[in-house]
Formats: sequence, structure tokens, C-alpha cells
Amino acid sequence: ELRKKGFAPEVIFMMFRQESCKVVLNLQKEGFKCHLIPWEPYTELNIVNILRVLKSNTPDIFVPNLSVPAYFASKWVKEAGIPTVGILHSDDIFHHELIEYFVSGSPEYRLSAIVTVSKFLEGLVKEKCVSDTEILYCPCGISIPDRVANPPQVRLNLIYTGRLIQRQKRIFDVINSLKNVVSEIPETYATIYGEDREGGRVINTIKSLNLGERLKYGGLLKFDEIFPALLKHHVFVLLSDYEGMPISLMEAMGCGLVPVCTKTRSGAMEIIKHNENGLLVENRDEDFINAIRRLKYEKGLWERLSKRARETIEKDYTIEICADRWSMFLRKLIKESRGKKEISVPDPYSINLPPIKRTENGIFREDNMRLPKAGDH
Repeated sequence: ELRKKGFAPEVIFMMFRQESCKVVLNLQKEGFKCHLIPWEPYTELNIVNILRVLKSNTPDIFVPNLSVPAYFASKWVKEAGIPTVGILHSDDIFHHELIEYFVSGSPEYRLSAIVTVSKFLEGLVKEKCVSDTEILYCPCGISIPDRVANPPQVRLNLIYTGRLIQRQKRIFDVINSLKNVVSEIPETYATIYGEDREGGRVINTIKSLNLGERLKYGGLLKFDEIFPALLKHHVFVLLSDYEGMPISLMEAMGCGLVPVCTKTRSGAMEIIKHNENGLLVENRDEDFINAIRRLKYEKGLWERLSKRARETIEKDYTIEICADRWSMFLRKLIKESRGKKEISVPDPYSINLPPIKRTENGIFREDNMRLPKAGDH
């Protein structure tokens, strides 16, 4: 979408292994320039490798996205007069620490701008912002399918799509909740799609329940399989502890599925208005079961919520709307930036990075080891 508006996005990939990557291959097939560099064991070496790419392919804007070494590299990019833009994708420790270190932290490492996918995250930035960092609220946005889900007849089909992980997504609790629903409410069926991030335990747990079609694992969906799978269902289930603005939720609502979600302060409570375009639940137990029971038996409820869910996405959350916001924001940053100069690439041994807290699931997890300096033991 940005390319349609005159931008030429390029992507730097930090590769753990040298075998082909489907994301790289797909982007290259679509004509996007991709730069592949090895993932080094030391943060300083990763910073230097990123800066070398940027020096030889000088951008107008640099977006470090989720890469901690790239956030640190932004210091030298910004010094060259190039705006740097971070993105806050979720309401978790990792993203809270991105704010702490790169928005309200040491001035030399502060970003030019930050994009937040939810209003709640935007509020967090505004609370902590002590610099002149520009802020843009902009969800990721989705493409809208032509079709919408058909209303339920006899059976009510539930679906979960996303990462199968206990942290954040509470996937084992989701399985238990769906087991209780299909066991207590006749003619309800549930399918779980996604990558098992728990070493196969998620898939084994589903199979061990022996519920057959009532509760099954559907596999890992390819991109072009997502909408066809969603359209076979009626209810989208997301019972996370926290979120940003879930793309899977927006995709489901765009298909006219009725979302049933826990009350995460970022994401669900912003996009879902209870009893208007979805249902928000207090817990994964009785409240969740009652929500599904309402959708199964309350006449006209599913149809009303489904229609409003689709309208919500059409109004505020399409990829076109997202690209428009990004485009205007990027052009503003470029216009306001001072003239570009050559990016300086420091000697990795001369880089003195700020100390990072060893917080579980914070940015420390991607800070790697620090390069040993002379005199280190």
C-alpha cells in the first residue's frame, strides 16, 4: 500500500540461519529489496552490520520495528539527519521498555517518532514522553474480504487463530474454556489454528481430549487460507491476558464473525463495544460460557453483532486507512527533518550501550551479549 503512494520500502533481515526464508522470498517476488545479514552473538556487532547496510543504502526513514539492535542503531541514523520510527505492537513488558529506553530514556537514544497500534499504548507514550518525539496512533489494518460469514443455523462454529502459547494468549486456558463450551452447549464446535509454541504440548492436549470434531486442531494456516477458514465459522475467540491491537481479531471481525474476548485494556476494549459489535467477558469460565450460550440461543443477537463487527473494520481498520495515516506521517517527518548526511559506522569496540535491566520478557531477551572490551573478565 505504501508503494502505491510513492514509497519504496526495503527490509533488513537478521538471519539466524542461511537457508531460504519464505518471508524474504515472497517479498523479493513482489519486487521489494531485501538485505540479509547474519545474526551475531553480540549486540554491538549487530548494530554495526545494520549501520553498514544503511550507509550503503541510505534511507529517508528508518523503522527499527521489533529489533533491539536496530533501536540502538537508530542513534547513528538520527545523527545523520534521518528520522527514526519505532512501533509499539503490544501492551507487554518488552514494549513498555521500548518506551523507557527509546522514548523517555537517554536523549542520544531517543527516537524521532513512535507509532502505536492502540489508543491505550498511545496514552502510555504520552505519559512517559519527555522529548519532542512525534506520536502516531495507527492500527496495523487489514484487507477486507468480499464475503462475510453466514448466520449459524443448527450448529455454532467457534474459531481461534494465532500463536499457540500460554504466555499472553493463555492457550491451555482457551482449550479448557472451549472444552467446557462444547461439552455444555449442544451443537457447538471449536477449531484451533496456529503454530504450537509450546513444543507440541498444545496439539497433544487437544488430541488427548478425544472430542473429535467438537474440539480439534486445524493446523497452521497459510496467508491465503485465513479468510476461507474464518468464513466457515461464526464466533472468534480471544482470551488473552494482554494484547496490542490483534490482527487476527480484526480479520475475524472483517469476515463478520462475532468476537468474544477478555477485557484487555489495549486492543479488545478499544475495538469492541460490548453487546454492540462483540462480547467482552470477565473470565474464561462461566462468563465465557454464558456469552457463547447467548450467541447460540438469543434470537437475532449474532446477526446484529456480526453486522456491526464488519462495519467497525470497514470504518476504521482497513489496510488502506492504515497506509494513508502512515503515508502522511512519514512525509511530515521527512519534510521536517534536516538535511541528510552520511551515516557514521562506529568501531564495535567503541560502542558504549546503556545497561539494560534483566527483566523477564523485556528487551534484555534480544539484547544478546555485550561485546567484551579490553580489561573485561
